[in-house]
Amino acid sequence: MKKYYLILAGLIAFYGGGVSAQPPVRLNPLSATLKNEVTQLRQGTYSVVSLQLPGSTKPSDYYVKRTANTLLLNGDIVVYDFTVKSIMSYSRNDDTHTFGKDDLYRWPNGTVPVQLDNSVFQSNYYLIIKSAIDFFNFNTGIVFKEHTNESEWLVITCVDDDGSGKGGSTEVGRQRNGSNILRLTKGKFDKGTVLHELMHTLGFFHEQARPDRDNYISIQWDNIPSGNSKDFQMEDDGTAHGAYDYCSIMQYPAMAFAVDKTKPTITCRTNGVFTACPACMGVQAALTQTDLNGLDELYRGIGISRFPCQIPFVSARVPIQGCVGVSDDSIRAKWDYYRGALGDCQSGQVTLALFGTNYVTFEHGQVYHSPHGVHAIYGDIYQLFVSTNGMGGHGLPMTDESDINDAKKGLSSWVKAGYTRFNRFEKDVIVWGPVKKARVLTTEQFNAGPNPLASPVIRKDAIIKKVTP
Repeated sequence: MKKYYLILAGLIAFYGGGVSAQPPVRLNPLSATLKNEVTQLRQGTYSVVSLQLPGSTKPSDYYVKRTANTLLLNGDIVVYDFTVKSIMSYSRNDDTHTFGKDDLYRWPNGTVPVQLDNSVFQSNYYLIIKSAIDFFNFNTGIVFKEHTNESEWLVITCVDDDGSGKGGSTEVGRQRNGSNILRLTKGKFDKGTVLHELMHTLGFFHEQARPDRDNYISIQWDNIPSGNSKDFQMEDDGTAHGAYDYCSIMQYPAMAFAVDKTKPTITCRTNGVFTACPACMGVQAALTQTDLNGLDELYRGIGISRFPCQIPFVSARVPIQGCVGVSDDSIRAKWDYYRGALGDCQSGQVTLALFGTNYVTFEHGQVYHSPHGVHAIYGDIYQLFVSTNGMGGHGLPMTDESDINDAKKGLSSWVKAGYTRFNRFEKDVIVWGPVKKARVLTTEQFNAGPNPLASPVIRKDAIIKKVTP
C-alpha cells in the first residue's frame, strides 16, 4: 500500500495536478501524420514520445513540450522541428539515423562547419557567439569553422523571445539530415548560454539528467512548478561522459524553477548524506576541467586527439555587420582595409557632433572619420592613446598608424634609434618601437628626430610596456 501511494504521488507531481489530470497525448515518431499531430498541439503542452537518444542502447518514453515549431525535451533539447525537411530526431534506426551508435552523432574529425544567420549580426550577438566558439577552438580538440560546401553543418540563429524563458535550444549531436539549428533568444543569452548549447550540439546532455544523478543530487519536486517538473527527466543510459560535475556548464543551478525562492530545487549529497552545493553550480561561464575531459573522452572514441587549433573563428560575413548601426561607409572601408590589425567590432557608431566626427571601436583599435579624413589607430599605439586620455589628450588622429622607413624623408634616424611605427594626432605624435616601447612627442620633436644631444621631453605618463601583437 505504501508503494502505491508513493507511485501515485509521483504521478500527481509529474502530471502537475490531481488524480483526474489527463495524461499527455502519445505521439508516433514514425507516423506519416506526425506533423499534423504536432501542429494540433497547443503551445506549451506536453506529449509523450519514444526516443532513442544519442549514445543510448534502447528507446525510452520521454515527455516533450511544444514550443513554437519545435518539440523540446528537458527545456532546450530539440527533438522535432517541423520547419525543416526532417523527421523527428533520435527516432529512426537505419543506415543514416542510427543514433545509438556514438560515431554517427559525433562530428567527423571533430570539425563543426558553422553558418551564421543574418539575425546574428544585430546588437552585440555576434561578439558573444564568437567568444563562445573561440573558447572551444582555443581550449579543446574541437574546431568550429565557417561553413562552405559541407553537407552537414550548424546554423546559428537569434530568435525573438517566445515567453518560454529559455535562452537557447538545439539538437543533441550531429543530426545527419543536412543542418543542425542552434536558436538563441534575443536578449536572453550570454556566453555561458552559447557554450551550453554548443555542448549539446557536440553530443552532451544535462548533468542533472544523468542516469546516476541520484547518487549526487536530489530533486525537490515540491518546490518545482508543475509545468517545469518534466524538465528534470533522466536522459537514459548512455548520455553521461566522465565523473559527475556539480559545476559543469551543463548543470542547472540549485534554484532552477524554484517556487519558493528561498529554497533550492536541487540539493547535493555525498554517500547518501546531504551536503552544501558548491557556489559554482549552475553559474559557470566556461567549461570546467571535467567538462573538457569528458569532451576529450567522447571524441577520442572516434579517433580525435589533438592540441587545440588555436585559430579564432573567422566569418567572411563579418565585414562590419558585427557593429550596430554603422552607417558611415568610409569607416566601413577603412576597417575592411585594416581588419587584420583592428580585429572584430566592439561598439556601434559613435557620433561627436561638436567635432563633426564619427568613430567605431574594434578589438585592437579605433577608426575615426573626422574633418581630417578617415584614420585608423591600433595595436600598441592605440593602447597608449586610450591610456593617456585618448582624444582628450592627443586630439583627433591626422594619419593612420604607419611604418617609419627610409622612404619617409627625414625619419630614418628613428629607425636607427629602434622605432618602427608612428601615428600623428592634432596635438602630438605617438612613436613606437619594439625596444624603446612608446613615446609621446610634439610634432616638432618628432620631425627633428632622436637627437642624442638634445633629448626631447617625454611625458611621464606616456610609457607603456611592450605588448606582443
